[in-house]
Amino acid sequence: MKAPKYIAQLLSATALMLTAAMCVQGHAQGAAAGTTTSSTATSQSAIPSLVEVYWNSSKTIVAPGITNVIVLDEQIARAQPSNDVIQFFGLERGETVMLGYIGGKAISIRVRVVRGP
Repeated sequence: MKAPKYIAQLLSATALMLTAAMCVQGHAQGAAAGTTTSSTATSQSAIPSLVEVYWNSSKTIVAPGITNVIVLDEQIARAQPSNDVIQFFGLERGETVMLGYIGGKAISIRVRVVRGP
């Protein structure tokens, strides 16, 4: 079964979320010191919460400042960040989650791979 891979994915996601929690804590301390910026909030609000990709195809979205991308189920989709965009590849029909960072803050995007038109 897929249990060892699933456990590895859960551990990776947990590590990413713990890192995000530490970043949020650091961001909150920066806010108390008056060092926050609004550009991060603006760029995050433009990021979609769901991306639909056709099976055996790709889709690119704009994501300024995206770093450290991980897809929880790499059998369903793959995500490749470069030059402030993320390119998603639909490998198998289904749904998964992509986690990443923009400006030190964790984001998540649901990725749904659907049958083509």
